[in-house]
Amino acid sequence: MWRIFGFVPEPELLLCPLTLACNECGGRAEIFDVEKHGYDAELGGGCCSRRAEGPEQEFSCLQCQGRAFGATAIVSYQMDEDEIDADMEPRKQDLFDTFSLSACCAACGHGIVASDYECA
Repeated sequence: MWRIFGFVPEPELLLCPLTLACNECGGRAEIFDVEKHGYDAELGGGCCSRRAEGPEQEFSCLQCQGRAFGATAIVSYQMDEDEIDADMEPRKQDLFDTFSLSACCAACGHGIVASDYECA
């Protein structure tokens, strides 16, 4: 189970940068920042997606206010292999064009797409 941190400008909207913290040991890792990750960030194309700055907030369940979640990060690619040149080959795994974070509350089972970004 994970605790999810980001920026919550609206109850069902979580903006990056996004961090997961292990619910048992407290270890933390940034998992997504639209300015660092994905197609536009890798190729220096700029970003038009919303990003937050300032103190992060802990995400909580809208149904029961629980703070432990099962979390699934999903990325997608819409590039053809022939679009990848020799310079891009070593980092092709980083050239995803969408990122989503789905979360399921450990306490009540409520599921939500907590964050969704276009990266290209």
